[in-house]
Amino acid sequence: YIVLLQCAWTLSFSNEIIWLSAVVMMGLCGALWTTTLRLFNGQSDSDSSFNYWLEIFPFTLHTGWITAATLVNINVFLVAASVSVSAQFMAAIASLLVLITVAWRCADTDATIPFVLAWALNGIYFELASLSYDDDDEQILAFSETQINIAKYGSLVLALVIVLRVIVQKYYHHQQQQNASAAPSSTHADYSPS
Repeated sequence: YIVLLQCAWTLSFSNEIIWLSAVVMMGLCGALWTTTLRLFNGQSDSDSSFNYWLEIFPFTLHTGWITAATLVNINVFLVAASVSVSAQFMAAIASLLVLITVAWRCADTDATIPFVLAWALNGIYFELASLSYDDDDEQILAFSETQINIAKYGSLVLALVIVLRVIVQKYYHHQQQQNASAAPSSTHADYSPS
């Protein structure tokens, strides 16, 4: 049903039925998270790297991307629904906070989703950095330069925080594995009473 939801989103978004595309995207996001969490719960430490790249990585990549896209789609819906600029700005900031929270929580389990979310945040930064008030775009002009800078630099900082979090987590996990493998195992044969 993930594929059907993806098709339904494509049709609704391309036909500019924004409210429907947002609803379908939320369903798609939920379905992907359900699948990804089941894959994580079924994964064992003995699973090969090949199994990860073949069975889990494609879903984590898609889940990360659709998580970011869902938040974008919700924000697009708010623009299409002509909600106030302050509500749009608050929704954008809330979306950034959701992305950092999801990435932070996922970093203990897998690096793919956090890296995809950092990539999306980096994309937000570059998109906002390319804006110009000279374009006379009503949507851009509706926001103050301060609001755009908060979203722009906030997304860049959050992307960097996510990448650092994953690196620290992977280093910590690697150190734990090294310490566990270096610890001497005690057996009855090693025991010698004095």
